[in-house]
Amino acid sequence: MATLDRWRRYLNTPLTIAFPSMTMMGRDRKLGNGRGEVKLASSENFTFLMNAHLLDDLERITDEITALRKAPQDPTGHPRVTGLDAEGVRWSCHYMAPWCYTAHGNRLFGGTIVSLVTKDQSETVSHDCSTELILSLGGANWLAMGIANAVQADQPGGELRRDYELEILGSKIRFVLEPDANTLSITATHSSEFPSVYSESWLVQPLRIMFGELIYPRLIARNVGDGTAFVFITRSSDFVRDAYWATLWDRDYVNQPNSAFWSRYSQLLYLIAREKGKDGKPEVAPKITRIYEELIEAGRGTHWVWALTFASTIEAIATILAPQEIELTKAEAEEMDALVKHINAWKGEGRLKENAVRAVRRTAEMTTIKALRKLRSESIITKEQLDAWQTTRNSVMHGTLLSPYSTEKENERLNALAAMMHAMTREVIRRAVSESIIKEVSATSVR
Repeated sequence: MATLDRWRRYLNTPLTIAFPSMTMMGRDRKLGNGRGEVKLASSENFTFLMNAHLLDDLERITDEITALRKAPQDPTGHPRVTGLDAEGVRWSCHYMAPWCYTAHGNRLFGGTIVSLVTKDQSETVSHDCSTELILSLGGANWLAMGIANAVQADQPGGELRRDYELEILGSKIRFVLEPDANTLSITATHSSEFPSVYSESWLVQPLRIMFGELIYPRLIARNVGDGTAFVFITRSSDFVRDAYWATLWDRDYVNQPNSAFWSRYSQLLYLIAREKGKDGKPEVAPKITRIYEELIEAGRGTHWVWALTFASTIEAIATILAPQEIELTKAEAEEMDALVKHINAWKGEGRLKENAVRAVRRTAEMTTIKALRKLRSESIITKEQLDAWQTTRNSVMHGTLLSPYSTEKENERLNALAAMMHAMTREVIRRAVSESIIKEVSATSVR
């Protein structure tokens, strides 16, 4: 990986980056400057601290910081911290939650940050229009083992090959396993279907869904193609040890050939890249990804939280699979219109009449239970799974707590819900990715 090789030392935490010169910017002016540091305390915890000389009235600065904390998504009012580190590299701290206070007579700025960004124009920058990512695989976990199993292959002579390449959406994507560093490197060329800003997020989303982990790259390089790259150091979540129920690529697949893994990855990537928002543009985080992220996050909670999230995520996937309205036959439509006409002819007035008409009209609407029953009739899900969903939803949604400890009966239901959700996810993939497309994105190994 040409560009990111220079920045690999930032993979390790804890790490402190000294800044002889830092500046905090507000909406349209500098708020303060001084010496400071950025601490990468862990993979999830990035903070900055600056001993500041204030360049504006303290009350106005405090008001601006308070406004940010109330509306952190406001792009026009987001303070920014920039500065030169001790090696002369200029960094910008992105998506920060700052504060300002006085300690021992000094004015201090500090707060959390999500990422650091710098512009790299060194000789090591790749001249390809491409995205580079480096992911930390953590310790001995299912992600590390699953990736190693998928990427590694025996070579003639007994050597192991530790890279894999596939072509999809006009992009060539290469995966390189680095067991000594316990990292996975990914390089992807850009195309009209696989643009730079989106690719940085899309490349890891299939892995997030397949392994049931909040997988984020630690290092990102956005190679412009003219010898310039934007390099990001980003936070990455710790592994959610109890989220194995969210794993689409579970332990049962471990003995399957590499091609099965890469076929599923390609199908998910195609599904993610082809989803469009209301404005017709691609989505950075499509619905299927957000559904699985919520489920993974629920792994940090109790069994009741798990059950609530499972019930909701299954409903969310059902809305992807089911149309909003049921296709009525001509006879059914005529019967409905006749019944509505009969109700409207009734001489009574008020809510009772309105409710009766709405009840008749609702028979043409696709509710969640109707959608799930249709999936059951098509053998996409099983009767046992549907029964588990109905039982769990009807109880947890109405305040029935699950046991704080694992019980055999509750675990059976949660396992059935997990199997149901994965079956529905596979159906979403099947409908979105035709057989002809699957052939186009079939993975080819690098020799």
